Amino acid sequence: MRPALAYNVSKKLSVWIGYDFFQSIHNSERINQAFWGQAQIKMIDSNSINLVSRTRLENRLSTLGQGQAIRLRERGFVELKLFPKIKPRPILYDEIFLNLNHPDWVSKKTISQNRVFLGIKISLSKTTDLIIGYLSRTQYNTEETIKENLANVMFEVSFD
Repeated sequence: MRPALAYNVSKKLSVWIGYDFFQSIHNSERINQAFWGQAQIKMIDSNSINLVSRTRLENRLSTLGQGQAIRLRERGFVELKLFPKIKPRPILYDEIFLNLNHPDWVSKKTISQNRVFLGIKISLSKTTDLIIGYLSRTQYNTEETIKENLANVMFEVSFD
């Protein structure tokens, strides 16, 4: 679950606050929570391409250990609009996760994850999008590096 509130400062800049709740299906005692703020900047917004930079600062808590973890996430997002009449639009993003501190339950490495996504965005209505694609996720844990290839489905709803 990831509820968030956004405010459009301008046509190109929005600021957000949000909350994440994650409970593992493999270990029901593992619960992670995060309170976060982010800035999203539309660097290019044209008829053929959108290029967006998103910077998020997270304050994270976990049942796995003591202390609050501070993490910075930076995402570059590209949406291609080369054929305006075709509703599914190709999208790509790359996101890096940086640990700014290291409580006992967080990897000792500064770079904790990298996620690369390639997929399509289907606008179901003016306020609802379905995003489907491939996600390559690399986690840099203290003891090992885990690479995962995942099918990813996102359902986005916005309220104006």
